[in-house]
Amino acid sequence: MKHIKSLTLSTKHLRITMGLTLTVVLGGGLSFLAADPENNERNNSFTFALLGDVPYAPTSGTAPTKVQTYPSQEYNDVITDINNHDVMFTAHVGDIKAGDTLCVGGNTAKDPATAANVYTNNFALFSTFLSGVVYLPGDNEWTDCHRTNNGTYNPQERLSYIRKTFFVTDQTLGKRHFTVKHQSSDPGFALYSENVMWQIGGIVFVGINQPGSNNNHQRNITASVPPPADDNEGEYTARNAANIAWINKAFDLAGSSEKTRAVVIMQQGNVFERFLESGQGYLTSGYEGFVATLRTRTVAFGKPVVLVAGDTHTVRIDKPLTTLYPGHCTPVTTTCLQQAPATSSPIVVSSAGTRIQNFTRVEVFGSPDAHWVRVVVDPNDPNVFSFGMQTIPGTGRGHDDDH
Repeated sequence: MKHIKSLTLSTKHLRITMGLTLTVVLGGGLSFLAADPENNERNNSFTFALLGDVPYAPTSGTAPTKVQTYPSQEYNDVITDINNHDVMFTAHVGDIKAGDTLCVGGNTAKDPATAANVYTNNFALFSTFLSGVVYLPGDNEWTDCHRTNNGTYNPQERLSYIRKTFFVTDQTLGKRHFTVKHQSSDPGFALYSENVMWQIGGIVFVGINQPGSNNNHQRNITASVPPPADDNEGEYTARNAANIAWINKAFDLAGSSEKTRAVVIMQQGNVFERFLESGQGYLTSGYEGFVATLRTRTVAFGKPVVLVAGDTHTVRIDKPLTTLYPGHCTPVTTTCLQQAPATSSPIVVSSAGTRIQNFTRVEVFGSPDAHWVRVVVDPNDPNVFSFGMQTIPGTGRGHDDDH
């Protein structure tokens, strides 16, 4: 796979070692793992798990009345495998249902009477992880719920239900839950309980609600009958501003101590290959402001920055961010034409510009490949960060009809 760098094969999984450097000592900060109160002064190795775009299977029926059913054997296999490893926490970067199934749950006016609640079933599944679990919402469970084959739900009502289901306390999900800082505790950002931040040693972790489908900007409603009536542009504008403020706060925190050595950002959308997805009618990217902030802050920080994403179901660990890519462009058929505004970054290929070497992108597995990425932090290893593709025999039975 051309996107993957520095592969080293082992008998259990592919181990990918990147040239990242960090230390693991940081006094003070926001919130720390309740199961390990001394983790802000860690001197030992730890691991965490990354996954997303699962479970998509099994399902019942055909669109537009297709629904998720449970249990999901392939997802249970993934959970069991993660539980068999000593991970400090697990992060799920969104899409907890297939893209062509109904967004069933908590809406008696629209939910089929006999259909399983997608949201509460996934809440219960998160509770089977032995580690703490951080969940970031994906487009399949809220942004795209306006589509006819998703049940023509109101996307903002779905997002509200997600917040009420998964983000009601300052604790993560999972059995060994821990305390995180929610953006909703900051003045002016009361809505955004799904945006979180925490620290382990010298690493600042931050999660935001930034889904696929162009981040709910310039929404494509051609597959929606009747068309949605909610104000998606108002929602996008406010949430995008909140996301950027939260990312800036994470970098400010990271820069406040010379002992900080890395920032890890987690969200669902693929802001690179789908910076401006063709064939959807998008004229501007819903990720432009985020990418500009990411680029500026990553360069200024000068230490490792990792962006974890899902969305396009292509596992990869690479360094795609350059001083120009990705940037603002206008789609014409399947290509991208450069656009003139000096405030944008006109760019058509990822090789343009200077590569930003302290940045790494990790895209997780996605259905029908039900696997996970294992991240090892070892302060005694000169590279410190390493990424393993943890594959599970017999999985991959999901059917990916629609991302």
